[in-house]
Amino acid sequence: MVGKSVSLSYFLCGIALLACAVSSVIAHDLNPAPYRGQELSVFAHWQAELDGWPSSPQQFSDGGSSDPAYFLSQLSPQSVEVEQFGQRILVLQVPNFIDDLPLKLLRLQVTWTGSGAPNIGQLIGVDGNNSILGTVVDAPPIVPFASPPGGYRYFDIEFRPNPDYEIIELLLPMDMVIEQVVVDSISIPEPSAILIGVLGPALFIRRRQNR
Repeated sequence: MVGKSVSLSYFLCGIALLACAVSSVIAHDLNPAPYRGQELSVFAHWQAELDGWPSSPQQFSDGGSSDPAYFLSQLSPQSVEVEQFGQRILVLQVPNFIDDLPLKLLRLQVTWTGSGAPNIGQLIGVDGNNSILGTVVDAPPIVPFASPPGGYRYFDIEFRPNPDYEIIELLLPMDMVIEQVVVDSISIPEPSAILIGVLGPALFIRRRQNR
């Protein structure tokens, strides 16, 4: 009977650990960017470590490119936390592709513990010697966590024209701990150009049929 109780305890502990592991994996990437892994896309994942926040992401990959586009390999993805005027700021630097496409889409996912929520600071794209300001185009409500208290949120951001790399600032409350950050980006044509490319042949055929 004792042996069965011990076995059952180990089984329940295993289930609990598995559940924690699954929830941890899911929590940081609740809304993966639909373009992840596509050509001219970039993916970066930072996760807090026991000795603090890492400067380099634990995961970084890109979707490759075709000539004449190429990856900005001289620059590494980096992050650093600074404090200015009593404000904590997490700064992310994300390199991507040198290409001629006009629009950069970027999705930023953030998971944290503590009270409050992170806010977006400056969004700066660097294109050669030019600086480009990014725009938040979507920021759905926070998904709160009860134990430990915290939350998750993502931001969809656009840069026009398309920069070579981005610098993203997250403004943090003093008692907040950032657990994980995921960044996806991709270079694309203007959506109107894509729409014309898709609908153009159909409209041409329809016009010919109406003659």
